Amino acid sequence: MRVGSVSHEDPAGGLRLPLDLWAGGTIGAVAIGLTAGIFGPPAIVAIPALGVAGLAMLRWPGLVFAAYLLLPYYKGFADPYVPGDLTVTLAAMNGLQVMWIVQGGWRYLHREPLVLWLALTLVVVAGATYAPDTGESVPRVVQWVALIVFPACAAVRVASSPRHVRHTVVAIAATGLLVVALAIPRIGDPTRLVVLEQNTIQVAIAALFVPVIGIAYLRSRSRLVELALAVIVPVSLIVAVASGSRGPPLAAAAAAIGALGVHLARGGGIERRSAALLGAVGIGIALVLVAVGALPEASVLRYSTLGDFLLGTAGANDTSAGVRVDLFGAALHMFAERPIVGHGTGSFASFAAGAVEFTDLPYPHNSLLQVGAEFGLVGLALVGLLVASAVLRRIPADRSWVALRLVFVFLFFQSLVSGDFYSNRMLWGLLAVLVLAPDDGPRSPLAQRA
Repeated sequence: MRVGSVSHEDPAGGLRLPLDLWAGGTIGAVAIGLTAGIFGPPAIVAIPALGVAGLAMLRWPGLVFAAYLLLPYYKGFADPYVPGDLTVTLAAMNGLQVMWIVQGGWRYLHREPLVLWLALTLVVVAGATYAPDTGESVPRVVQWVALIVFPACAAVRVASSPRHVRHTVVAIAATGLLVVALAIPRIGDPTRLVVLEQNTIQVAIAALFVPVIGIAYLRSRSRLVELALAVIVPVSLIVAVASGSRGPPLAAAAAAIGALGVHLARGGGIERRSAALLGAVGIGIALVLVAVGALPEASVLRYSTLGDFLLGTAGANDTSAGVRVDLFGAALHMFAERPIVGHGTGSFASFAAGAVEFTDLPYPHNSLLQVGAEFGLVGLALVGLLVASAVLRRIPADRSWVALRLVFVFLFFQSLVSGDFYSNRMLWGLLAVLVLAPDDGPRSPLAQRA
């Protein structure tokens, strides 16, 4: 990038230097003022860290975006060392990418997904006007706008450059590898596997980022990469199983089968080397089964009880699966009562409190059922179109884009058995990037810049 250039962008998606300095100073001043004002003068020690973070936001937006999306996987560990609220800080840093959009990044916005995204947000806001007056609606609207929609401004900039997309994918893969590396020494613990102060579901999801992203590199020309995948993927699967969380492995399997089905349906094939690698992974899965005896007893028991529950074995006692069935039933009942517009924003919590025994969960652990219960067919149509766009639209022919889509598909299936519509920032963040993927045609800003 040259100082004084008349272009708003450089090949890496950056801004002109004067604007960089102005934006960095503004962000730093606002962040420092908020931190010191809310948490007291001692928080002023965060100035150097905020300066580095501001520079990262300007030069490496893909990494900053990934840091926000991946926050649930390290927040418990990092919180004691970070002054202020890490969620608010990272959400603000990503949301302030709106300045980049105003200064020329708007050219990367696609009209159709933008209209759908805004329409879904309007539905969430409007839903608060007819939801039961239980105090849940407004906080849910604020949560959606402040923690999902506003930070998604960074998705526009991430989608504008292959480099930013690669940074995001590398950060996701690195998180998975870190969790796997930390978990391996604890495989033999008697209790369910937990690292970095995560819960067991997050451990399983993070470990499965590795094989899910690895699918994008099955056809790598590097034998070293393929050998590494053949070793790392089985180990990651062992860690995921050792967590005792059943949903993520099932979601990853569904995502892999779905990706393979779409690939074959589009006339694709499986090369000999890829087949050999899949065979090696299959052997790794067999090793997982052999290793079951060395896995935490509590984790193995959860798979056993799930099997008994699904088979209807007499005396089966799987509280987790049983509660989910009750929650799904409550959401379906709500949808049946008001199928067009649902019961309104945040309405599931009050309904479930009376319909499902011993639960105070504000969501049914299934994003589509939650949308159907609270926003009816209108919400389901908007979400369905956005998901279809993220999965089916043409994306750049780059492994990083493919890996990003595979992670999204995995997280979408995972959202059908766990998670909350209003707080699943990684699912919605990756969706925003995918629906904003640049076209390959001559009208694409990337093509014009080239």
